[in-house]
Amino acid sequence: MKSQIEGLANLIGYKYRNIDLKINYLFKVLPVQLIPSNTLIIKNIDDYQISKPTVLISCGKKSVKASIALKKKYKNIFNIHIQDPKTCYKFFDLIIAPKHDNLNLSNSLATTFAIHNIKFEKNKNIKQKNTINFIIGGKSKNFKFDKTVQEKILNDIKILSQKYFVQIIPSRRTPRILIEKIKNNKISNTDILINTNDPVKYGQFLSQSIANIVTWESISMISESIYSGVGTFIYPFEKESLPKKYKNFHKDLMEKKYIKNFSINLTPFKTSINEDLSELKNNILYKINQSPIFNT
Repeated sequence: MKSQIEGLANLIGYKYRNIDLKINYLFKVLPVQLIPSNTLIIKNIDDYQISKPTVLISCGKKSVKASIALKKKYKNIFNIHIQDPKTCYKFFDLIIAPKHDNLNLSNSLATTFAIHNIKFEKNKNIKQKNTINFIIGGKSKNFKFDKTVQEKILNDIKILSQKYFVQIIPSRRTPRILIEKIKNNKISNTDILINTNDPVKYGQFLSQSIANIVTWESISMISESIYSGVGTFIYPFEKESLPKKYKNFHKDLMEKKYIKNFSINLTPFKTSINEDLSELKNNILYKINQSPIFNT
């Protein structure tokens, strides 16, 4: 969530500071629809004083009511929420949600991909020749990511390593047993990269390769890869479990030539999302500049 908030702040070019609002435990365990939209839900609300027109960016369901509560207390807040808040839409000045959420409101903008704060290497001369990344997700509410899937990934890495140097990048969801199998197999021409939480380091890994392969169940991982400008290949598995919104997400990206389906005989390509990002930035700034909060 923090990555998306910082990514949006960087996109629109605003100086920002992170604030950590503490939700009272009693309300934290409730569904977002049942949490009241008032300052009683925030333990440390008096730690923050907002005296001038301010853009407040929140992300995810846990911050929905906190954003609304702050806006009620401070009338000089223009609040932007990233993702579908699922409730209280009218209490946000702007909602930025994925296109596949179909949130067509007067105060919403649709994005093709997830926003983030990954820092990419701009120097085109630092490409690591013949190096590809294999970015692995894991189990989720829609996917089992079972032994069969894991064995196929391992086998495809072995085949790819015969032609490329493969940097294997697991995520927090990647099963430990798969990571250990990759290590124990000691596959030549590969390296496994652990602890890639640093947005600068991770961005370097993504942008320095000639191709990125990403398991297709993660919208955020696919989006991060696309941002790098390096061609992204989505790695399918458990096709029968793929939700409709993921199908729409993949379809939109395919049509814009941002991604391709994985093939063992892949051909690297390049892409750029600068036009989409510029349009999103301009639309956000237009909404902000049109607000009475910044025109009084």
